[in-house]
Amino acid sequence: MTFGQAQAPPAPDMAQRPEVVVVLYVQPDGSHLMTWTFDRRVSHEAVRERVARYQQLSQQPISQLEIRDDSLKRNPRPEDLLTVASFYTAGLANPKEGTIALTPLARAFADLTTLHIYTILPQQSNYQGYLHYVSPHLQLWAQTEPQLWRFVLNISTHEPTLLEIPLKRPPPPKPSPPPPPRSTNRLLWGVLGVLSLALLVGAGIYLYVAYLLKRQTASQIVQREIHSNTGG
Repeated sequence: MTFGQAQAPPAPDMAQRPEVVVVLYVQPDGSHLMTWTFDRRVSHEAVRERVARYQQLSQQPISQLEIRDDSLKRNPRPEDLLTVASFYTAGLANPKEGTIALTPLARAFADLTTLHIYTILPQQSNYQGYLHYVSPHLQLWAQTEPQLWRFVLNISTHEPTLLEIPLKRPPPPKPSPPPPPRSTNRLLWGVLGVLSLALLVGAGIYLYVAYLLKRQTASQIVQREIHSNTGG
């Protein structure tokens, strides 16, 4: 089975609410400010455990972790609260290479189904990753602008070790060299044919000339014998 970018990828189901929205603010010095906004109120201890799991998976430092419950409403009810985590890290997005390492995020949220990921870049970058990636375990869509990369990630297999997203899409295949023109072959065979014909014609001429010489020689011998018998 072949996985990777499709020619015309189907659009993701945007009506499906993400369980977490990840926003990555890439700083000019290369560090990242990352926020996780959950779709509901989540235990802060569970968020700390998830951050620690993400740090282990990404092998990147974590600093200035803050966890809070927030809401867009002025007087929110308890069910209106959303848990937001923010911290500094590094090493995910590489604007120079046009890549972002999404595998650590996929594995850190392997127990969820739908993630939205936004990457905000300090300068323009040409995204080199997959615009649509499919495996038996997940599906990824990307919409990119020079300074904003947006991803929708659907996870179907909730086993972290099976979740993998390549950094870059493969380069387009090189065009195969055109086949040699048939006229060359025809010309070659034509030349060979002419040479063969010349050889055959030459051999025929040689045999014909030899035949004529033999015939002429035989005629001269007969004439000499007739002349000798008649006493001439």
